[in-house]
Amino acid sequence: MSLYTRVSIELDKVQLRGTWVAVEERLGEQARESGLVEIAKKATTVGSVLLVGAEVTELKTGDVVLYTAWEGGRWQLGDTLCLLMQLEHVLARIEDAN
Repeated sequence: MSLYTRVSIELDKVQLRGTWVAVEERLGEQARESGLVEIAKKATTVGSVLLVGAEVTELKTGDVVLYTAWEGGRWQLGDTLCLLMQLEHVLARIEDAN
């Protein structure tokens, strides 16, 4: 059973409104050897910004961010797995995190 809601739209066709941000989770050590990912933990998490809404000026695509534990929607847009969240859930932009 997938934890992501599949939408038959490619990410490059999506335009976020307002202060919405699309973030790709950096699951790292949360991924088990079997490929299963533990995402039920309440933790602050790191991810990469995929898209930003028109009112978001402090982030851009490719930024690495620290965000609060996320219980909102997980989306699969085409082949891309991402979280859609309001900017207020992003705590910080991380410099040189690549």
